[in-house]
Order: sequence, then structure tokens, then C-alpha cells
Amino acid sequence: MKYLKIIPFILFFSSSGIAQSKKDSLFQVYQKAEGNNKINAAIEYARHLAPPDTVKALNLLINAIKQAQLNQYEFGEIKGIRNLGWYYLEHLHEKEKAVQLYKKALSLAIETDFYDETYAIYTSLIDAYLFVGETIEAYDILTESRKFSERTNPDKYLPTIYFQLMEYYSYFEDYSEAYTAFNRGASIAKRTNNQNTLWLLYLTMAETKRRENKLSEALEYSEKAIPIGIKNKLSYAPLASQIKVEVLIKLNRLDEAERLSRSIQKDLAALPAFDFVGSTSKSLALIYFARKDYSTALTYALDAHKMIAKTDNPKNLSEIENILSEIYYKLGDYQKSVEALKNYNKLKEKLFSKEKVKKVQSLQHRFDLEKKQLQLDSVEGSRRQYLILSATLFCVLGLVVRMLYIEQKNNQLNIKLLDETAKNEEQKREKMQLEIDNNIRELTSMAMVADQKNVLWLNIKHKLEEKLKEMPNISENDIKTILKIVSQNTDNQHEWDTFKIHFEQVHPQFFIILSQLAPNLTQLELRQCAYIKINLSPKQVGNLLNITPDAVKKARMRIKRKLNLVAEDSLSKFISTLHEV
Repeated sequence: MKYLKIIPFILFFSSSGIAQSKKDSLFQVYQKAEGNNKINAAIEYARHLAPPDTVKALNLLINAIKQAQLNQYEFGEIKGIRNLGWYYLEHLHEKEKAVQLYKKALSLAIETDFYDETYAIYTSLIDAYLFVGETIEAYDILTESRKFSERTNPDKYLPTIYFQLMEYYSYFEDYSEAYTAFNRGASIAKRTNNQNTLWLLYLTMAETKRRENKLSEALEYSEKAIPIGIKNKLSYAPLASQIKVEVLIKLNRLDEAERLSRSIQKDLAALPAFDFVGSTSKSLALIYFARKDYSTALTYALDAHKMIAKTDNPKNLSEIENILSEIYYKLGDYQKSVEALKNYNKLKEKLFSKEKVKKVQSLQHRFDLEKKQLQLDSVEGSRRQYLILSATLFCVLGLVVRMLYIEQKNNQLNIKLLDETAKNEEQKREKMQLEIDNNIRELTSMAMVADQKNVLWLNIKHKLEEKLKEMPNISENDIKTILKIVSQNTDNQHEWDTFKIHFEQVHPQFFIILSQLAPNLTQLELRQCAYIKINLSPKQVGNLLNITPDAVKKARMRIKRKLNLVAEDSLSKFISTLHEV
């Protein structure tokens, strides 16, 4: 499903705006355009400027938004803000910034009754939350967007909503619900001749069946999707063929898979999304590996690795490292095979951590849904009881005194029950506080261990430097090389990543509130604020960050300025009470 989350918005607007796909063509359109057309052209051109043209793209989008505001061109302003959010998510992977921009655009779109833009922003918000595994938030936005679709134009919007629901349930491997969503979406898409969404639904079903290892059915749905994409000239049409290639490889129909892969190689390489990079070369590597032509397989695998490495996509990179490990093993190059396997395991470990978070969120999501349903059932049951009681009181006036007496007794019981509930809640709060205290102690312990490790490594480095300088037969370059190797062991990024996961469990809103108060805080400054939160001294912070205590103090002064604190204000006190802001 990794390819599909980026497509629905593109498909929905595939018939409007600028049709050219190449950057040079879009740039020419942008140069020639005037007025509001120039704003639209700037936005479309910026969308196709992937890194390293990030600064240029962001400037184009920001200037387009400002110009739209000056021209009172509301549609251009909304479109610019939404696409700025898309760029932060797709290319810079800054989900919080993207969500903030999407919500701003959504508010403007709802105010001005731009229904198409409203729907598109709902879709973007859902993708942003699913991108980082925040499934409860994604489900809430899905529900909100479905109500919006039913209220405005169900035939136009609902089929794609059902696609998103299908993808959502597939995310949790709830295939029965996914099939229900597919059937509902396909029914409306066929009735309204919505070919774009029908293609998307077939494609999603093909990918779902492939994940279930139902290869014949996966092949059937991909073959249904291919002609629809070609007939309607969809920009993402090659994706259906790529899924078919992957299925054919699993079915060991290698010649057919190779012909299809080579036929779509150029089209697939032209797709803007980073998930597609290197996919054709990876498929060819698997095909030749299956044929036991390991040298040719290695050529294609290295080509795929080179392209994927530029995108910094850990999932795709882990897959190609695993393939390289197997190829090197077959070629007898065991050293490179082990090296590739180590890289694969490192990437897999990162992904596994994300998968564990996803599973926890999945369980939490199911619990919240069940809790909401129980609340609804309870409210409905209470309402029925109230109606029955009212009718009884109205019909049997002679029992008023008796009922008042019973009510008094019930009140006494309720008071007693409330007292017991209050005691239980107090016990729960005490237990929760104990858990928080334990977590804080664990955080401090982790930080201290990392601090001691860094101090130890720095001492080793200084001692080694002194000893090396005493050796007459060693050059300055050799000393620098050795010290550089030792310095690599003081890199504490892994410790920080682990620390951050535990820290956010104890203080889940800490970084969000800080970023809202001072959006220009750097990652290193946010990291310092976290260490201040757990009461580490400047010396300990300096050891953890490999900087001097003076540098720590200067950094704290910069943080105070960004937080608009005066010289007399205590940064430590401010950070410690941040949850009260």
C-alpha cells in the first residue's frame, strides 16, 4: 500500500490545471503567465521541484500565497497553502508543519465554500496522519470527510473516501472491512462512470490481494486496472503494471515479468513520488536472481541501490540491501554479503520500532472505537429508560410519594457510589503518578549512562592522543585518522533516538508546545530543552552533545531569545512548567 496513499488527490485533479509534466515545460508556462494564472503556474511548477531545489520550491509557494492574498484570490491562497503543506510532508517529511498548513487551508476552504479544495485538503490530512502511523487521528479526519462528502456531493467524493477506508482497514489487515469499502466505492464509481477512482480501487485491491499472497486474484485486479489507466491517460497508470510485475515474479513467470518491466521502465522513472525510484531496476534484479544469473542481477541491484539511496527511503533501502546480501552470497563474496546484511538489519530495526508503535496505535484505536460505541449504547439505553420512567409517572400519579422515596434512596446510593468512584480515581491517579515518576527516573538514568559513556570515550580519546604524539614514527595525518575513528564512537544519535521515544511517552505534548511557541527552534535546541526538562546540568548536557559548558550556556541564551524571555527569566523554570502554558 506504500504507493497508493499519494495518488487520490492527484487523480481527483488530473483533469484540471497545467497538463505538462516536465519541469522545463512548467517553467515556460510560469514565465509566460500573468495575474492569477501566474500564481497557479508557480504552485504547479514548485510541486515538481524536488530536493535539491527545495529552497526554490518553498520560495515559489510562499510568494504565490502572498501574491494571492494581495490579489484577494482566495482559491489561489488556499491552493498555495495546501501545496506548501504537501511539499513539507512529501519532500521534507515534516509532518507537524504539514498538518498545521493543511488545517489552515481547510479552515479557509470551508469558509469560502470551495468544495473541491476542502475535499482535497481532507485527503491530504488523512495521508499526513497515516504517513506517521497516527491512525486514530486519521480515522477521525476520515469520518469528518465522509460526513462532508455526504452533505455536499456524495457521487463525486464518496468513491475516493471508500478507497481511503479500504486502505485504512488494509493497514490493520482487517480485510473483510476493506472488501466492504471496496464494494461500496466500486458500486458508486461504476454508476457514475468515475474511471479514475475505479482504477484506484482496482489497484488497491490488487495490492491487498498481493499482500494476502492471493496471487491469482492480485493478477486479475491489476489486469483490470491497467486498461483503465491507459484509456484515461492517468499519470500514475504505470503503477498497475508495476504491481503486475511483482505478482508475475512471485508466480515465477519471469519472461513475461521482464518484458512488462522494460516496457514501463521509462514511464515509471518519470513519476514524481520518491517511492517509485529504483523500482524497475529492483524488479529486474529479482528476475535475474530467480534465473540464477547473479552477475546481471548484481548490476541491476546496485543501480537500484544507487537511486534509492538518494531518496533516503528506509523501507525501499532495506529491501534492496537484503537483495544485495543474497546476490553477494550466491557470488561467493561473503564479506560484502555480511556487510549488506548488517545494513539491512539496521534499517529493519528502525522500521521494526515504527511497526511496534503502529501495532500499539492499532490496539489503542480499536479500544477507542469500542469505547465510543459503548458510550453511545449507554446514552441510548439511558434515554429509553428515561422515556419509560416518564410515561410510568404520568400514568400512575398515585405512586408519586413512593417514587420520591425510591428516588431519595437512589440518590443516597449514588452518593455512596460517587464516593467509591472518587476513591478509585484517586488510586488510579496515584498509580499513574508512580508510573510517571518511574519513567522520569528511567529517562534520567538513560541520560546519565549516555553522559558517562561520552565522558569515558573522550577520556580515552585524550589519552590516546597523548600516547600517539609520544610515538616518533607516526605522522599527524595518521593521528587524525585514528582519532576520527575513535570520535565516531561518541556519536550519540542512537541514544538520543531511544531517549526521545521514552521522553515523548512521559511528556507527549512537550515538543509540540515548544514548536508552537518558537517555530524557529532547531533540532539541537529542542534536544537541549528536553535535557533541561529532566534537570541535567550544563556540564552533563555538554557531555551528551560533545560541546563545552560555555557553548551550552550560549545555546540557552539563544533559546531564551527565541522564546521571548527576558534576561531575568529562568529558562529552567519556564521549561519545567511548560505543560501549564
